[in-house]
Amino acid sequence: QPCWVLMLEVLDNLPHDLVYSPDQVSPWMEVWIEKVNGSSQVCEVYKPLQDPLVSRCSEIVGMNEENPSLREKLSFAAKGLVSKVFPKPRRAWLPTGCLKLLDTLHQTLPSMSLIASDFSYLPDVSIPGDRAPLVSSKRKMGKLWIIPTILMHRAMQISSSQPISCCWSRSTTTALVSRKTR
Repeated sequence: QPCWVLMLEVLDNLPHDLVYSPDQVSPWMEVWIEKVNGSSQVCEVYKPLQDPLVSRCSEIVGMNEENPSLREKLSFAAKGLVSKVFPKPRRAWLPTGCLKLLDTLHQTLPSMSLIASDFSYLPDVSIPGDRAPLVSSKRKMGKLWIIPTILMHRAMQISSSQPISCCWSRSTTTALVSRKTR
């Protein structure tokens, strides 16, 4: 039965997964965090993409374009040469929570019409990476404290190795919603 789903400021609060590449042409890897030798400190560990949701989300966002045009092939070759001389690590946050929610809605309510509105820009983002989250915490007296690194925020919450997942990034949600509803 047809219905409407209205989501206002929901999508920016869903988890995002972090992926990493050491240069402009190497494949993306999942970023996991692990405790260092049983201490309270954590470090990032890079693993090949193994989560199907992360792989699918990277395809939807367009990070792994298949069937490149001649122009894209030439661009890729040029990037390969440049990356050997000037390697530039890449980090990107993927809205996997948004994708999972859209999948669930589509399976549960296949005749739905969706209206979603959310932020397309967040100020004061200090965490590195495309579509990086704004991570904050309320302190005493209700003041907001912007957390400068995801490792600082997660250090006290980890008991073992886990993939890095965090809430919000910027405007990828629009791409996911528009591609999903076509």
